[in-house]
Amino acid sequence: MIVYLFLFLNSCGLDVYVVMDSPYYTVHVPQYDSIDKTDNYFEFATNESKDYGDSFVFLGTEIYYKIYNNSSTMISERASLDNYSSSSTLSANAPVKMISTVAEGGYGYQPLKGRDFSDSPLVTRTGEDRMVYIRLTNYYEDNDGYAAVIQIDDEDVCVPLRTDSRYTFDFGRDGTYDKVPASGDDDVKYSSTTTEEGLWYVCMYAVAVGRDSTYTNYYSNILYLGAVTIDANDENN
Repeated sequence: MIVYLFLFLNSCGLDVYVVMDSPYYTVHVPQYDSIDKTDNYFEFATNESKDYGDSFVFLGTEIYYKIYNNSSTMISERASLDNYSSSSTLSANAPVKMISTVAEGGYGYQPLKGRDFSDSPLVTRTGEDRMVYIRLTNYYEDNDGYAAVIQIDDEDVCVPLRTDSRYTFDFGRDGTYDKVPASGDDDVKYSSTTTEEGLWYVCMYAVAVGRDSTYTNYYSNILYLGAVTIDANDENN
């Protein structure tokens, strides 16, 4: 088990260290360049069993994502985040780099949401490590296919939605909330040069979230979950 130390400043100006454990490990990491759409799912284990004491509360595990229209941009930003997360000197800044807005020098990753599901973080704590399965898109779900779903310990919890809690990731469908990403969306990194028209790339990370007695949030190191390609020209992804 790897333990990460994160530095924050308290009201007295003293350095305060809080020990936070990151999510454990990935079970299945999808590859954006895979041609097998049945592999377009994420699976990982949370890390919840540690006792942080009375003055610190482990809240759960949040999943963050970003949508790209250029795979090279996604690969570049992912490499930067992975460099932060794997460095003994930079890992404390990995969640900051991931979550902070572009204007703040970050990449502006957004929290994944669920339909009719308001838990925050997305995977709230139980005190026991759990398995999380996420499929963002529907793939022939009516014919023994694969439905978009978030599962926790094999139980269907909700349908994944973009960070506005309305729109799906089924960019190739024509439902009211099957919106194609666009420049200016909070969860989109839009490049003037696209890899291929209609192709969108979704990169995801998991991070543990905690809170101290002053209600200041703390984040663990980030865990890369993988990336998938969603084709807006095809209703099945």
